[in-house]
Order: sequence, then C-alpha cells, then structure tokens
Amino acid sequence: MEKQKSVIGMAWYRAEDYDAILRIMSDSHQFPDRFDVWLAKAEAFEKDGASHGYVVVRAVIDPKTFPNWCKSCNLNVDAEARTYFANLAARKYAIKLSGY
Repeated sequence: MEKQKSVIGMAWYRAEDYDAILRIMSDSHQFPDRFDVWLAKAEAFEKDGASHGYVVVRAVIDPKTFPNWCKSCNLNVDAEARTYFANLAARKYAIKLSGY
C-alpha cells in the first residue's frame, strides 16, 4: 500500500491582488515589493516542498474578504492568520483526498 503524502498549505496571491494584499497585511514590510519577486520565491518553496514528498495546496487569499475572515477568527491580518488560513485549506484538501 502506498504511503499517503503529507499535505501542507501555502498562502497564495493572484498578481492582480498583490498591491491590495500589501495594503491589508499588517506585516507587509516582510513582503517583496513586486509580485514577480514574491512569485519566484513562492514557486521555489512549492517546488522544494514537492521534492520532499509534500502535496502543497495553494490557499488563495482574497484581499477583499480576508480581513473580515480574520476578524471572524479573532486574528490580526498577518502571518499567523495566513498560516492558519493555509493550514485550513490543506486540511480540507486532505479530508477530500481521504474520501470523508
């Protein structure tokens, strides 16, 4: 029987949303100024995860809805919230894979 791969979530942004993402995140100073720079780093991380046997789930963050989602979860709009959001997406994907 094949071993089930571990699933990890990764916060993901669309090019057309990147400027808005920078405006809403309280820790935007940690982001690259340009989307193409962020994308290159994100794709490298995604590729590295896959090379280590992980299934990487892209959790697309919508800058229009994310702040309200954070508020509903009692989270700041920051790295902790992005990680939580991405982990939820990974869990949903893993549950779907398992057939439950």
